[in-house]
Amino acid sequence: DNQTFFIPKLVDDDIFYPKKLKLPKTDKLIVGWAGNPNHAGRNYKGYWNILLPVCQKNNNWLELQTAFKNDNFIVHEEMNDFYNSIDVLVCVSKEETGPNTVLEAGLCKKVVISTDVGIVPEIIKNNYNGLIIKRHKKSLAKALKKLYDNKRLTKTMGENLYHKIIKERTFKKT
Repeated sequence: DNQTFFIPKLVDDDIFYPKKLKLPKTDKLIVGWAGNPNHAGRNYKGYWNILLPVCQKNNNWLELQTAFKNDNFIVHEEMNDFYNSIDVLVCVSKEETGPNTVLEAGLCKKVVISTDVGIVPEIIKNNYNGLIIKRHKKSLAKALKKLYDNKRLTKTMGENLYHKIIKERTFKKT
């Protein structure tokens, strides 16, 4: 009797969880991005051609935080602090097998803005626990402005994403 099992992409809630960090006071929306910006060419992940230009153009109300500096990446054990230091995680990739960052940031109660890639449509219900956008600068800027203008919505969507992941996508639960 052949049986097939579907095991979804999962995340470890012992490693990723919400924390209260003492963060510098700012009126800006702290935008987080994690990954290799040069993976499969400079424009595949959307960092150089979409995210960075939007954040630079709107630097009066956006602050970009990345999980890399030059060619040095934050080690996995420190990523929980990274996610907890941002307001929103952005993924503007062309394609993804995950992205794991959506699950990890979600467990830190962070709202996610993402293109419709990988597991995103399984995890994010648009305007409820995140924002799914078209892959261009105008769409990203509009989504970021929506969150900047409504801090309560940003917090609520992050909490909704957290509960969805806790309920369906942790190793313990599965």
